[in-house]
Amino acid sequence: MAEEINPEIMNLEQVEEEQMFPGMDDMEIEATVATAIQDSIDYIDNEVAQDSADALSYYRQDGFGNEMEGRSQVVSADLRDAVLSMMPSLMRVFFGSERVVEFVAKGPEDEENARQATDYINWIIREQNDGFHELYSVIKSCLIKRSSVLKYWWDETEEVTTHKYSGIDDEQLEVLLNDPDVEEETLETKQEEGQPPYHYLTLKRRTMEGKVLIKALPGEEFYIDRRATGIDDFYIIGHRKFVSKSDMVAMGYDRDEVDELTTGDADFDTNVEFVARHEHHVGLYSPEHLDEQNRNILLFESYMKLDLDDDGISELYKIVSAGSAYKLLSVEPCDYIPFCIFTMDPEPNTWTGLSLYDYVHDIQRVKSSIMRQMLDNLALTNNPMMTVQEGMVRQEDLQNTEIGSVVRVRQQGAVAALSVPFVADHGYKMLDYLDKVKTSRTGQSETSMGLDPDALQSTTKAGVNAVVQGAQQRLDLCSRILAEGPIKKLMSGILKLITRYQDKPSVVRLRNNWIKVDPREWQQNMDVSVNVGLGLGNTDERMQFLNLIASKQEQIMQTMGPESPLLNMQHYRNTLVKMIELAGFRDPNQFIQDPNTYQPPPPQEPPPPDPVVMAQLQSLQAQSQTEAAKVQLESEKIMREDDRKRDEMEADLAVKIAELEAKYDTTIDQQNIRATMEKDREAIRQQANLQRQQMQAEQQMQMARLNQQQQPPQIPVQ
Repeated sequence: MAEEINPEIMNLEQVEEEQMFPGMDDMEIEATVATAIQDSIDYIDNEVAQDSADALSYYRQDGFGNEMEGRSQVVSADLRDAVLSMMPSLMRVFFGSERVVEFVAKGPEDEENARQATDYINWIIREQNDGFHELYSVIKSCLIKRSSVLKYWWDETEEVTTHKYSGIDDEQLEVLLNDPDVEEETLETKQEEGQPPYHYLTLKRRTMEGKVLIKALPGEEFYIDRRATGIDDFYIIGHRKFVSKSDMVAMGYDRDEVDELTTGDADFDTNVEFVARHEHHVGLYSPEHLDEQNRNILLFESYMKLDLDDDGISELYKIVSAGSAYKLLSVEPCDYIPFCIFTMDPEPNTWTGLSLYDYVHDIQRVKSSIMRQMLDNLALTNNPMMTVQEGMVRQEDLQNTEIGSVVRVRQQGAVAALSVPFVADHGYKMLDYLDKVKTSRTGQSETSMGLDPDALQSTTKAGVNAVVQGAQQRLDLCSRILAEGPIKKLMSGILKLITRYQDKPSVVRLRNNWIKVDPREWQQNMDVSVNVGLGLGNTDERMQFLNLIASKQEQIMQTMGPESPLLNMQHYRNTLVKMIELAGFRDPNQFIQDPNTYQPPPPQEPPPPDPVVMAQLQSLQAQSQTEAAKVQLESEKIMREDDRKRDEMEADLAVKIAELEAKYDTTIDQQNIRATMEKDREAIRQQANLQRQQMQAEQQMQMARLNQQQQPPQIPVQ
């Protein structure tokens, strides 16, 4: 309990002797706060607590105080039935797959922060705190007793851990001892000959861990003034609880000042709600066996608007008092009220409202009276009273209730049954009528819950749907009231706390992914949107409508493509996500991923080459190079031989031409002869090049076949 007080307190004993507030001195503040606390506690203990105790008594089916010995004392369970029939639907709304409340960005640049804030605060409520049981308690309480209170606050807890290190060197020792969060416990240094020293260290590490906590407050611990109209319009509002002296010292209060405080441990015994809830323990607790530091002190955490700076305007202050004399401990300005008031049916211009107890307590009392009379009539019919002639019957025989026992009489007719007509069956019509009245008030019936087979078999589908939808509308209205009021305030309050006090990022698992969250980057004044629908139909109707939207989207994508002026893949995913959430699955990413976060897979790396194929390829390359060299050498040899022969032919030709020209005294055309010889030489060169190209083509084909053997088989795309 000690952690619920905000650690940021301003201890009055640590302030200088000069007056802290020019508008009021410490004595005036203490007197003003004490008077307000006394009046509000008187209102809570004597008025609000009495109504709550009566409602709790009806829920537990306690007697009405008019029971008679020997008569039926049965109590109808109308209030319990109504509460338990509404709780599953309400808890499904707030802890189902859909987001009941979410943050809305102020601009397009804040869209991602708004989504992250919604997921993170839901994680704080559901995972970091036992949010299900706390909200279950507070919602169930408001259904029973008109109003209930949930408190949220920032808690900083000092965690102390001990660590042992062995065999560390001087550099590691220096790093550990320079950590400001550690305290040295023991240090042992050893050194072997010729070796550097090594150390054995034991240290204590102190770390401050801050987080948001939520708690459903018992009715007797909350107080508010009798003229308050709501959580934002009050004179005083606060939380009182027992805290041990040891915890108060740990919270930072002066020990001497704490030792002077006195409080009776039975201070809550005057609250009838506390007595009703602890009827078997009240007055039995004795603190005499506790030592002085474990004795409890009643601590008051009050919020009031006071003009302490004498500027004519009242500001909100958090004021902490303690003990039976309301000793003033601290005063600090604040800008939020850490309470959320739950009520299922708010009344205008008042902080509380109506509950199911107000709807059905008269019906429960009347039905109990009728059921008692019916059971008494049945008992008298089956076991009637007897008329006996005095002195003619043995009394011990009449008092024997065994079946088939013998009654001894002195004359015939000495014993006769006093006939009582059975009229209990007439009460069933009255009970049915009262059940209809209860249904019209609460909206809950066996038909609406699907528990009345006769009604379901004899009624058309339209009639059953009308009954079920009527009950669903009542539940939707109750859900909307709770979501728009306390749940919305809770989400906004937690956002303000984490953006103000969380000084480092957190890594949490959101939507099946580990995400780094830094609330310092968020806006404190993000709007809160409530998604609990009125008039949206039941789950089946909404699923049918989403199926219709999905089919239309598919038609548009088939006609205009996945990216069109009307929609894209993100719109289609949004539809599928809503359908998955309506089906009850909390994490849609298990079924469909966000296209905005999709990253194409990296290209597939080629498989490692087969050593056998690589050896064949290298052998083929070497063989090809050898054959190419042979072809080249043969070509060059042919060309050189051809050149030699042609040189000889040209020499012989020149001699013969000279002889012919001298013999016949004429001129021979040598250019034509030489051109013919050159043409033959070019043909020989082309033939050699062609052989070389054919050899290279064959080599390339063989290498291509080997490379194809290395590639994996390709799967055709349909």
